[in-house]
Amino acid sequence: MFGTGASVVSGLVLLRLLPRMLPGNEWGVVNVALTLLTYLPLLDGGFRLVVNREMLQSNDAGERERLAGFGQALTTRLLLVSVLLGPMLTMLYSLAPAAREAGLPASFYLATGVVGALTFGAGIQIQALVGLDRQVWMSVIQGGGSVANLGMMMVGARLGWGVWVFPAAQCVVAVVQWMAAALLMRFQLPGVRLFDLAWDSWRSEFWGRNRAGAWSVFRMQVFIVLLLSMDLLLAGWIVREATELKLYGLVSRVLGIGRSCLTSLGEALWPRIARGDGRQDPLTGRVLALNAWLFGIAGGVLTGAMPQILGWYVAKDWVAGPWLNGLLVARFMVIGMSSPATYHLLGAGAYGALMRAVGMEVLVGVVLGALGGWIWGGAGVAGGFLVSTVVGTFYPLFGKFARSQGVDRDAVGWFCRVWLRALMAVGVGYVAARWVQGIGLHGPMTLLGAAAAAGAGLLVVLAWVGGRSLRKTGSWKVRVWESL
Repeated sequence: MFGTGASVVSGLVLLRLLPRMLPGNEWGVVNVALTLLTYLPLLDGGFRLVVNREMLQSNDAGERERLAGFGQALTTRLLLVSVLLGPMLTMLYSLAPAAREAGLPASFYLATGVVGALTFGAGIQIQALVGLDRQVWMSVIQGGGSVANLGMMMVGARLGWGVWVFPAAQCVVAVVQWMAAALLMRFQLPGVRLFDLAWDSWRSEFWGRNRAGAWSVFRMQVFIVLLLSMDLLLAGWIVREATELKLYGLVSRVLGIGRSCLTSLGEALWPRIARGDGRQDPLTGRVLALNAWLFGIAGGVLTGAMPQILGWYVAKDWVAGPWLNGLLVARFMVIGMSSPATYHLLGAGAYGALMRAVGMEVLVGVVLGALGGWIWGGAGVAGGFLVSTVVGTFYPLFGKFARSQGVDRDAVGWFCRVWLRALMAVGVGYVAARWVQGIGLHGPMTLLGAAAAAGAGLLVVLAWVGGRSLRKTGSWKVRVWESL
């Protein structure tokens, strides 16, 4: 809760600062450059997740230390590669039409790439805490980093640093997070070295034994990262106006904040599944039902109220049109609805199934997004990727999870029941948001109106739960979790 809450709150506060830090259209280009660096974690080739799974499943202290040492040796080598690759990626993006229009200096792209490599090193060190079964500390470090980043942004805004506040803040936060994660690892495993270039026979044998599994993980991770960022990167190359790219990036950032908050429960499940902590299938099913309600309410409210809220909270000229807003929110819903099933399959090691579903989505998205973006701009990119998400994950991931539970005969019916909940919540949230905003709310009242619309959606959830309880048991007194 702390990690997610800190990320959400700091992200929302940062949105308020953006027009003051960057009054022009530079932020859209900066956002794409930062997103491009999120590809650096793919350098681990899938081995970070493989090592974490092995460590979670091992009860031998010596084995865990050897596994952690392998991870550190791999991280050290990857850090050296990322220091070269990060600046190459950002300098290449500086040649895009929107980037040239923004007019940022080449030194900014170079510095951003170097800091991106440092952030990658810190991030992979933090992820190592999962293998130590210290997810709590991982979340604390990540949440603390969000707060520290916001503090640096506020200082930079006051000092007038402009675009340079982004690499400066990331640099400071990455160093602090890296130190914290490294100290925790040394406390748990004192014999593990932070920087390690040694490579003995055991590490070679482990590499050879697990490279096939790591390759499956890597391909899955590539497709997932592409799934969540390729639309913005494609827009960054195709959209010709920096203003339109700024609006696309703003809506995507808001939806990313919402997705990180709403999917946190599903994300917390996969280590439990990987460890084999009892039967987690019923829990995943309940999370899917809860997810349907939450994403339905969020989708309806965001479609109906987000333009008015952003017009007050950020700036009037930072508001996307209804088509772009609606298409991006619809894709946000489809991805979010399938996230518990995705994390369950991840924990169960079903990398091939995930890879095929997400790979199809990325392939269709790139083709349709490029075609749509060339004709209709940002809305065309969003529409193309919405279609690809429907093709790749709308039903396929639900079906794969259902078959893994032995309920494939009723997979379609089960899928429809989950989406029925979501569509009910969407309808109520949207109608309530449009009605509340339509009475002429301004300023902070737009946010209160959205909260009231979300409350109307929650009332529908309570009515559903009560009705199911009454029908099944003849009593209203039942645990809400069992009647979602």
